[in-house]
Amino acid sequence: MGQTLPDNRDREYKVTGVLRDIPNNSHLRFDFLASFNTLYTTWSRDWETENWLNNGLDTYLTLPAGIDRRAFDDKLRTYDLEGFNGKTWSFHVQPLGDIHFSRGTGGEGDIRYIWIFSAVGLFILFIAGFNFVNLSTARSAARAREVGVRKVVGAHRRQLARQLLGESFLFTLIALVLSLAAVAVFLPAFNAMIGREMSVGALLSGKMLMGIVGLTLLLGLLSGSYPALFISSFQPVRILKGHLKSDSRGGRVFRNSLIVVQFALSIIMIISTITLYRQLHYIRNKPLGYEKAHILTFRTRGADRERLKRELLAKPEILGAAFSSGTPSRIGWSNIPSWEGQDPDDNPFFYRLSVDFDFFDIYGFEMKQGRKFSRELGDEGGAYILNEAAVRAIGFEEPIGLPFGFWKITGRVVGVVKDFHFESLHKPVTPLGIGVLDSRNFGVASVKISSGNIAGGIRHIEKVWGKLRPDHPLEFTFLDERIDAMYRNERRLAESFNYFALIAIFIAGLGLFGLASFIAERKTREIGIRKILGAPSSRIILLLGREFVPPVVLANIIGWPLAGYAMSRWLRTFAFRIDLDLMVFVAAAGIASLIAAASVSWQFARAARAQPADALRYE
Repeated sequence: MGQTLPDNRDREYKVTGVLRDIPNNSHLRFDFLASFNTLYTTWSRDWETENWLNNGLDTYLTLPAGIDRRAFDDKLRTYDLEGFNGKTWSFHVQPLGDIHFSRGTGGEGDIRYIWIFSAVGLFILFIAGFNFVNLSTARSAARAREVGVRKVVGAHRRQLARQLLGESFLFTLIALVLSLAAVAVFLPAFNAMIGREMSVGALLSGKMLMGIVGLTLLLGLLSGSYPALFISSFQPVRILKGHLKSDSRGGRVFRNSLIVVQFALSIIMIISTITLYRQLHYIRNKPLGYEKAHILTFRTRGADRERLKRELLAKPEILGAAFSSGTPSRIGWSNIPSWEGQDPDDNPFFYRLSVDFDFFDIYGFEMKQGRKFSRELGDEGGAYILNEAAVRAIGFEEPIGLPFGFWKITGRVVGVVKDFHFESLHKPVTPLGIGVLDSRNFGVASVKISSGNIAGGIRHIEKVWGKLRPDHPLEFTFLDERIDAMYRNERRLAESFNYFALIAIFIAGLGLFGLASFIAERKTREIGIRKILGAPSSRIILLLGREFVPPVVLANIIGWPLAGYAMSRWLRTFAFRIDLDLMVFVAAAGIASLIAAASVSWQFARAARAQPADALRYE
């Protein structure tokens, strides 16, 4: 308390309080807080804190209890601005608890991925539940005599249904215990994959535990109801006379319907996973319009820039250095452009970047028209370079030499740079004005290091920085790593889908394996007779396997359009994206067919290789 801290411009602030650490899941992230009265000494009070167009500040309100948020929003419509950026700018309020999953307002989460993961989890539960229902009804003959005997000695259908339903609940409760144990084992790896911190304790607390238990009971009820009602409906006379046909036409239709559903879900997962990885590959390999390899960036924090650049370039490992208000991956701030003949209502949204003369050489931007900045031609403070999006937004036909600036005319256009991606590929390229002006805003250094000695270059940078600013530790990042971080959520989503797809495919394959075992058992005598009559094993395998061909084909017919619709919706969140490829759908169909063939072939091959004498003695 009472100590002073300097900022990056060596202005000192007095410590008047210490806060507890802010939780990691809060969108409020800061190193220190300063009052507006303090900031008024360093900011332009009129523009920075009182102008309605400044969206760099967040306003937090405590509304009285009982206030209708929508009614309050309606009152804020009074301050809407018409025509700015070609649309209406509106003010609205947002509950604090909603910010975490709203990336546009400072949150780090994305509610879309919560819905996606929830849907995938339900898909896998459905597949498992379908398998339980399918196998229970398929093997109903194994319990037919038990049901018949129980009914003969006086058991009612309701009692039998309760018993069978109880068995279903027992299975799901055992599965719950096993799943919680699996969560405890795999949760650290899952946290590392998704970049979040979750604990088993959080899952076992209060409402969360009640929800898990409730979902378990619901799953037991849904998956056990049909088998319980189906098996308990058997007539004892028909059962004891051996007239029960568990493999009736209705049973086959129901069983095949469940196969269709679970394989359709698996196909959707396969198509989604492949599409996610293709889009990520496209993002990582798409030219951004500038060089990003081996460029290191850091905040200058008020260092003597000329001396810093001079000493950095003293070593051959450093190929270049430049200062700017931002980097191509983080421009940082926007502004209102001005040009000659501008309509008062024409205020397109522009980003603004201040750079020194070496900035364009570091990043290797490609010029569309005109030239780069030049000291010899006196560009400092009066020259601008626009990107192609800015030229289109203004409507310049021949922009070179025309007056241009921000808020008021301060210079002329000397060049047009080809559009480059300084935002995520989720967004289109936005108008940008670049000027050699206001060196006070040069808060970022970009240093290009030789690829032959990156470690030596980093050591040299650290040595120079330690000599110039020993009171500030060097905090640097590589530009390509920062760009890759823009798509961290998409990368984690693709990795998660990869595992989810494998789980769904595995469960679907297990269900098909069980059904193949049942069918092979039911047709044991038929197989023996066919072998005695000379049928080869390959013919028997094809005969048994053809029952699974129509459900798999129908699963593709259903899964293709659903997956195509879901992936097209997701791809539309990117301004730059791949096209859906028919070969991805064909590959998914091939994978599903191979899974189906692998799941049933072993059982059918074993049945086809059995001795005919053993088959005829069966039962």
